[in-house]
Amino acid sequence: MLTPDYLDKIAYTNKIVQMYEELNTKLTKQIISKLKENGDLTSFTKAQLRTLAKRGGKEVFIEALNTTSALSSKRKKELIALFTEITKHDLKDYKTLYDYRGKELELTEEQLKILNNAVRVTDKELKNMTKTIAFSCQQDYVNALDEMYLQVGTGAIDYQTAFRETTNVLATKGITLPMKNGVNRSLEASVRQSVLYGVRQNARELNKDIGRYLGCDGVQINISPNCRDDHRPINGQVFKLNSRAWRRYKHLLNDFNCQHYESYIITDIEENIYSEDEINEANNRTVKYKGEEIPYYEATQKQRALERQIRNAKKTYMSNPTKENKAFVSKQQAKMRKYLAETGLERQYDREYFAGFNK
Repeated sequence: MLTPDYLDKIAYTNKIVQMYEELNTKLTKQIISKLKENGDLTSFTKAQLRTLAKRGGKEVFIEALNTTSALSSKRKKELIALFTEITKHDLKDYKTLYDYRGKELELTEEQLKILNNAVRVTDKELKNMTKTIAFSCQQDYVNALDEMYLQVGTGAIDYQTAFRETTNVLATKGITLPMKNGVNRSLEASVRQSVLYGVRQNARELNKDIGRYLGCDGVQINISPNCRDDHRPINGQVFKLNSRAWRRYKHLLNDFNCQHYESYIITDIEENIYSEDEINEANNRTVKYKGEEIPYYEATQKQRALERQIRNAKKTYMSNPTKENKAFVSKQQAKMRKYLAETGLERQYDREYFAGFNK
């Protein structure tokens, strides 16, 4: 069964996400290196700066485009390996039903098509990011150069200080991509979302086809320990496919960032794998924080925020490896240790991972 823990590990440590985390670091370093070539900006006029920004921005764009495009063949290879691994993992859960129906435990031609299509769609989405990444790098370079010129031009600080402050902000932010809602999201988060969405869609389509192939008449929904309130009606439950309850609630699995998915069952021979006590415990779990009992979901959201801070601190250090930035990573990790000691939650190192940072 594709448990939330298994999906988490896939989302944060798979080789595709690592590839783009390393790309983020590399592109940010390239921008910082390009900024450093300009020298003391006090010798430039605004007109000269615009020429400088245009020329340098074009160079950054081309360099970023070439660097990102070079990932193409490796990316598809890793996507095939990832989706194949997950498909095999998922298929093994159906061994009892395959035996019951007297069928070989292997993918049908139709199921292989589902797998290949999931890889193709996800690869295309990541490929489409290529120019967006290059444009973002170009704009980041122009903005950083403009900010440095503004600070030095007002006489507020010297060039070295302006360069240090501006590049540290750039390293902290890294390469971000514009979303449809107007908000920018980090490059690695955008890739993680695309990969995880592809994984979920592949698993759901594959399970649905297996259900048809085996003549299943019901679904088993997994338990999510940090289930949102409005998803409790499906948490750990079994539904018959032709039931009113399933028609009422199945849309919840399409919600953004939902950690539920359906496994198909034959209700005559399979019962709910979860007890009522397990479901109630998952739905009503709390932890103690600052002397108060708070919902488990709320506590895990706080942990998610701390994990993002740790990943961002590591990203900053990888792009701009100073003693101060290394110390900041340690500071964020200390905040996590303190929070977990108080709440009793388990540390999830996979969620704190950033490619290239080993400690």
